Order: sequence, then structure tokens, then C-alpha cells
Amino acid sequence: MVKPILKELKTSELIVDPFNVRGDDWNPLDDGDEGKLVDSIKAQGVLEPLLVRPVKGQKTKYAKNKTFSIVCGSRRWRASMEARLKTIPCVIRKDLDDVSSLGTSIQENLKRRSMDKMQTAHGVGRMMDLMNGGRTYEQKMREMTKMFGMNRQNIDKYYNIHKLSKEISPTLLGKRSNVDTKSLAGIQTSKWEKEDKEKAIEVLSKIEKQEDRMVALSEMKKRTKEDEGLDVGEAFEDYEKEVDETTGQSFDVYLNAKERKATKDAALKEKVEVNTLIKRNHVAWLKVKKYLK
Repeated sequence: MVKPILKELKTSELIVDPFNVRGDDWNPLDDGDEGKLVDSIKAQGVLEPLLVRPVKGQKTKYAKNKTFSIVCGSRRWRASMEARLKTIPCVIRKDLDDVSSLGTSIQENLKRRSMDKMQTAHGVGRMMDLMNGGRTYEQKMREMTKMFGMNRQNIDKYYNIHKLSKEISPTLLGKRSNVDTKSLAGIQTSKWEKEDKEKAIEVLSKIEKQEDRMVALSEMKKRTKEDEGLDVGEAFEDYEKEVDETTGQSFDVYLNAKERKATKDAALKEKVEVNTLIKRNHVAWLKVKKYLK
């Protein structure tokens, strides 16, 4: 690796690198974190240098007055300009290409926990798409798990969300931010068309618990597979109606979706009435009988 260089650079000669995973993530009207960062820099200066690379040799075309692109630290740069700083400390890395710039940016932001789930998914997806050069899917997985300290299941999950984001309106995904990553990835692995995927996001956004969302998603997948004439909305309505008829509203206060489903399955197999099964200790019985894990 080429030795990094620590140097004060003019804020005016910097620009955000196109492979900075958070992009130009800055809201000057936000009085929260952005305002605090500006105040901190006014009081103490920039305590942690930016990571930059020369624009010379990059495929991206920049304005003539830009000499370095910011791989990590775009918010510190923006805050420094708000604080009227003329220069800012930077670590210059001349060895970074596009792939390593994106990988370094993702790695740094994962360490800081500064990305939301869509930024993480977008970063993982871009990385997967960039890592060509004859690499197999398995080789990409091994490199990314090592680089990000993330297991294969999580990389797969975020990659599926990235693919989903190419089909679904970013606005819709943004509005439904309470839908967890596992559910979003599960929607992408379905064989649904765009409209049904959007409906699934809409439906799952109204379910509070992740566990209940996963059961509902599984039921919607199963029912639309068994009956190709059903759309996702109709499949969910069927599931909701069945749950209400099976358990009754009075038991919803202490049964979650997985327990309700296990109760129904046990009643069918044991050939007993659901109401016979439902009592205060029946969940323990479901676990003993392996209906509930």
C-alpha cells in the first residue's frame, strides 16, 4: 500500500467522491446533528482528518478547481465550510481505486453506525455490482464478509434490499422505514410483481412486531403460491380473517402471530377445538409437542 499523506487542504479544492457511500448527506437546515457538528468545529476545529484521494486518474469528471475527492468525512467537510474554515486536515490515499474507495467508505460508516438500512443496502449492492473482474459470487461473498465484518446472511439480506430498491419507489421505502430489513429482503425473494411487492410493504408497515411481520409475510407468500389468482392484499385479508376466527380477539393480548399459527396447526393435527387448546399454559404445551420452537 502506498504510504498515506497527512496534509492540510483547502476546503474549496475538495468534492464528495461518487463512491462515498453516504454521498452528499447534509442538511444545512437541520439544527440537530449537523448544527452540533458545526458548533463543535467552530470551537475545536476538525479533530479527525478526512480521507481523500486525488481526482487525477479517476473516470469521473470534476470541475477544474477540484483536486481531491472525499471518500470518508463529507459531513465534516460541509460543517467546516459552514464554520468558515479555509483549510481542513486530510489523509491522502493515492492507492484507492473505485472499488477500494467504496469498500473503505462502507467499512468506516459501519464502524461508526452512521448509515440507515437503505444506505447500507445501497452500499452493499453497489459493492457487489462493482466487484467483477472474473470474481465468482462466492469470492465476492468471502471478500465482503472479511472487509465489513458482516456475515453472509446479512450481506445477502442487504443485497436483496438493494435489488428491491431498484423496483420499488425510494419514496415508498422511505415512508415505510419501520419495516425491518429481514422482511424487506423476504419481499424481494418472492416471485411477486412490482405492484404486489409494494402492497406487501404497505401491509407489513402496519404490523408492529417483526415476528408478526415475518409470519404474515410467510402466509402471504404461501397463499399467493397456492392460489395464483390471489393478490397480496387479498392473501393478507384471508390470513387476518383466519387468525381472528381461530383465536378470537380476547386472546390477542397474550398470543403473538407465531403462537397463533402454532395453536391452529396443533388443533388441526390433534383434531381438537382451538378453544379447548387455548388456556393459560397451552404455549408451554405447544413447545413440548414441537409445534412451537
